[in-house]
Amino acid sequence: MNHGFTFPEWLAERAPEDDRFADAYEATPPHRRALLKTCIARAWEWWGPEPHRSRACSHEYRAGFSVETVEAPADYCVLVTDDAAPSPARLLSALVPALASGVSGVLAVHTGSGWTQSQLTALELAGQEDAAELSEGELLSLLKNFSDTGARGVVLCLGDAITDFGGHPGLTVWRDPGTPACVVGVGPDMGALDFMHPEGVVRVDSPEELEGMKGAPLKAVFSDLVFEADFLAGPGMEACWVHTTMSRDLFLTNRTRWTLGGLS
Repeated sequence: MNHGFTFPEWLAERAPEDDRFADAYEATPPHRRALLKTCIARAWEWWGPEPHRSRACSHEYRAGFSVETVEAPADYCVLVTDDAAPSPARLLSALVPALASGVSGVLAVHTGSGWTQSQLTALELAGQEDAAELSEGELLSLLKNFSDTGARGVVLCLGDAITDFGGHPGLTVWRDPGTPACVVGVGPDMGALDFMHPEGVVRVDSPEELEGMKGAPLKAVFSDLVFEADFLAGPGMEACWVHTTMSRDLFLTNRTRWTLGGLS
């Protein structure tokens, strides 16, 4: 792990101006800011902060060799989104796990027409300091430069961002499968859901109708009913979201050493 990894200084020139953050915050009503805070707080509580810089485990085997495994957070994480993913809920539910996992540096990048007001407010409330607006070409060049340093990183892709990017050595790529936000029944607060998921919410009358949906292998459902779904959120949980294909291991690096005799 490269504890000294830093993002290049020129990224500060591509960050949203402070006035945009301030204007976005003021334009977001208090009850909507409360939704963002709830999303952040519950995601932190669920993931839990990683207290360790690294963990090492060693074993000496009777066969005459030793094994040491070292697990540590990645050196950096780049969260990428574009105009196809305006949801602050999806943004925060990818950002908070990266922050909680102890990754050394986290950079949020928008490759479309720019961060929306709700996204800027979400970034500010989450304490995310490194944010930028780049073209896809600039981002791909940046990722190649990161890879060339030998650091190990993670790229989280929301929406249609850099869909053709296949990765570089030392770089793991995760993509949001685009799970639709669905509502079953009449229990959830639709105003809250429309704010947290401005790309649109699918409404159905029954679980049976939900099962009949095509092209959506994963289901994220807001409902006062209880039934099986990949992510099921009851009333009062409209601010929340879970990327069910994202795990803690995504943000960890592992190195293993085998040695004849004992470790030294």
